[in-house]
Amino acid sequence: MKSIISTYPAGVVLIGGLLLLGGCQSSESSQAGNNSGQSAMSAYVSGYQAYQNGDRDAAVRELLTAVDGDPQLITARAMLAEIYRQEGKYRQAAQQYEMLTALDPYDYLNFYHLGVSEHFLSQLRRAAQAYEKALALKPNDPKSNMNLGLAYMALGNSQDALPFAKKGVELTPDSAAAWGNYGLVLDANGNLADAEAAYRKSLDLDPSAAGVQVNYAGNLLRQNRPAEAVALLKPLNEKQPTSLSLRRLGDAYAAMGQSGEAVRQYQAVLKMNPRYYPAINAIADVRIGEYEKGLQINNAARAEAVSMWKRSLEINPNQPKVKALLERWEKADLFTPKPAGR
Repeated sequence: MKSIISTYPAGVVLIGGLLLLGGCQSSESSQAGNNSGQSAMSAYVSGYQAYQNGDRDAAVRELLTAVDGDPQLITARAMLAEIYRQEGKYRQAAQQYEMLTALDPYDYLNFYHLGVSEHFLSQLRRAAQAYEKALALKPNDPKSNMNLGLAYMALGNSQDALPFAKKGVELTPDSAAAWGNYGLVLDANGNLADAEAAYRKSLDLDPSAAGVQVNYAGNLLRQNRPAEAVALLKPLNEKQPTSLSLRRLGDAYAAMGQSGEAVRQYQAVLKMNPRYYPAINAIADVRIGEYEKGLQINNAARAEAVSMWKRSLEINPNQPKVKALLERWEKADLFTPKPAGR
C-alpha cells in the first residue's frame, strides 16, 4: 500500500497492512456517525483484500461503498483513484484525485497524479496547473518537471517548457525518457543541434525507444539530412511501424526526390489509418510537385492532388493552407499551357 497511499489522516494507524481508526467516541450523539465510519472502514478493508486477491471489480465496489459512507476516508479514495489510473479510466481517476487534493493538499503526489490523469484526458491547462502545484510542494520532483514541460509544449508554450524539461534531465541524468522529452522540447524551440544531442543520449540509454527514434528522424529531416532519417526509420518500420514513423519515412524519400517510394510510404500509412490526413496532404504535395516539374502537362497528377486535398478537407475542414492550395490548383485550364500563338 505504500506505493498507493503516502499520507494518512490524524487518528489513523497502519496495522498489518490494513488501516484502522484510533481513538473512540464516547458521546451517544455521535454513535450513528461512528457506526457509519466503522462501516466505511469495513468496506475499505474488504476492498483492500479484494485488490490483493486480484479482484479489481470487487475492490472498486467496496471502495466506492467506503467513500460513500465516509467521503473523507483518504485511504479508500487514494486506492480507488490508483485503481482507476492503472486501468486507464482517467476521468474517474481525475475525479478522485481532485477530491484528494482538497482533503490532503500537502501531498505532492495527489497533484502529480491529478496532472497525469488530466494529461491523458487532453485537459492540458488543468494538467499544467496540477503539475505546478505538485512542484510548489516538491520542486525537485523529476516527473512533475518533465510532464509540466510536455504540457506547456502541447499548449504551444515551448519556451516555457524548456526550463522544466532541462530540470528533468538534471534530476534524472540516466533517464532515457527525460532525455527524449528534452530533445522534443529543444526541437520545438528550434535548437536542432542540441535536440539531436539529447536524442542521441536518450538512445544511448535505451536503443529500443521507438518514439525517440521517430522524433530524431524528424530532427534529421529539419536539418536536411533525409538519407540519415531513412537509415534510422527503415529498420524501425520493419519491426513496429506507426502512422507517424511511416509518414516520416515518406517525407525523407520525398526530400531525396524519390517520389514513388514516398507515395508508397504514405499509402502504407493510409492502409493503417485511412483518416490520417497529413499523409493524404503529403501525397497531394508529391503529385502537385510532379505536375509542376512536368511543365504542367501531367494533368493526372494535378487531378490526384486536387482529389487528395478534397479528401483531406472532408476529414478536417480546419486547414486554411490546404483550402488555399485547392483553390489555386482545382481549375485545370488556369495552368495548362496554351499552344503557341494563342
